[in-house]
Amino acid sequence: MFDSADPRMMAGEAKHGLEVRGLSVRSQASGKALITDVFLDAKHGEVLWIVGPSGAGKTTLLRAIAGIEHIHGGSIVVDGRVLANRSIEVPPEQRRVGMVFQNAALFPHLSAADNVAFGLNGRARPARATRAQEMLERVELADVAERLPHTLSGGEAQRVALARALATDPDVMLLDEPFAGLDPQLRTDLAAAVCRVLRDSGTVAVLVGHNPEDAMRFADRISVMHDGRVLQLGTPEEIYSHPNDAFCAGILGHVNRIPVKVQGGQVATPFGPVGAPGFSEGSAAELLVREEGLLLGNGTPVMVRSVRSLGALAVVAIQPRDDSRILHARVPADSAPAEGTEILVRLDPARAFVFPMDG
Repeated sequence: MFDSADPRMMAGEAKHGLEVRGLSVRSQASGKALITDVFLDAKHGEVLWIVGPSGAGKTTLLRAIAGIEHIHGGSIVVDGRVLANRSIEVPPEQRRVGMVFQNAALFPHLSAADNVAFGLNGRARPARATRAQEMLERVELADVAERLPHTLSGGEAQRVALARALATDPDVMLLDEPFAGLDPQLRTDLAAAVCRVLRDSGTVAVLVGHNPEDAMRFADRISVMHDGRVLQLGTPEEIYSHPNDAFCAGILGHVNRIPVKVQGGQVATPFGPVGAPGFSEGSAAELLVREEGLLLGNGTPVMVRSVRSLGALAVVAIQPRDDSRILHARVPADSAPAEGTEILVRLDPARAFVFPMDG
C-alpha cells in the first residue's frame, strides 16, 4: 500500500477520485458519436468495472480518460484537477493515469524488472531497480524479475504490466480487457489478484471486461454501457436486483423474456400475477424473470423438457401447461428434476421485472 508520505494520503487533502461529467466523444474520421453524455465517478481504493457489448464505447471512454482520445463535450476531473473539458486538455503524459492493455504490451527485449522500471526515468538506476522489485513483489512475481516476456504465461505478463503501470503511483489506473483470452480458471484467479492489488494501492481503478460474472464477483461498482451511453451505475447487488431497464437486467445474468399486457396495475404470468406500477392500462410490456427466479416446489405445474448440467448448477428447460413457451430455471444440480417429469414451479417476485416493450 502507499506509505504515509504519499502526498495523496496527507491529512486534510480532499480526494474526490475520478469524476466524468457529460462526456462526449466523436470519431475524428466520420464525426459519428462514439460516446454521448457519459456520467460516472470512481473513488480511490475501489474497482469500477465497465460492462457492455462490443461497440458500446467502453474502450473509447478509457482512451478519453487517458488523454489518447480527444473529447468534444463534458469534462474529466481527478481529485479536483481538470484533465479535460471544452477549453483544457492535459497531455497524456501529465495526467498521472496508468493503463494496462489486453495484450500486456511488454517490451520483448527487456526483462520483467526492466519493463517495470521503464517508466521511472527520473530516478537513479538503483532507485529504479528497487522500485521495480517492490512492484513485482506486490503482484507476487518477485521470482520472474530476470525473465523475458516470451517466457511468461499470459497471467504473469498481465501482472508485470500492472506492476509497470502502478510503479509511477498513478492517480487513476485503467485496464482494458486485461483478462481476455485466458482460460476460465486463470481468468478468475488473475481477476481476484489484480483487484486485490488495485485496492491495496489506493488508486482509482477503472476496468473494462466482458464477463459479467467476474464483474459481479470482483467489482465494487459496475457501470453498464450500451450504444455509447451509461445506462446504470451502481453496486453489483443494486444492478442485479434493481436494473434500470431490460438491457441492464439481462447483462448481469440469463433471463426469461415474456411479452405481457398490463391490466389493473399488474401483468399475468403462468406463475401468477406480477405487479406493474406506473404502467398505463392495456400497455404492452415485457416481463423479465431471472433463471434463478423460477423456484422448484409448489406453484404451477410444468413439464421438464431438458436438463443441462453446469457442474454445481443445472439449467432446467420447463414448459407450463397450455403454453408453447420454453422457460429456463437455474437450480442446484443435486435437486434437478428428471427430464420428462412434471413438477411444480413458483416465481420469486424479487427476481422478476416489468419493463416497457420498447425498453
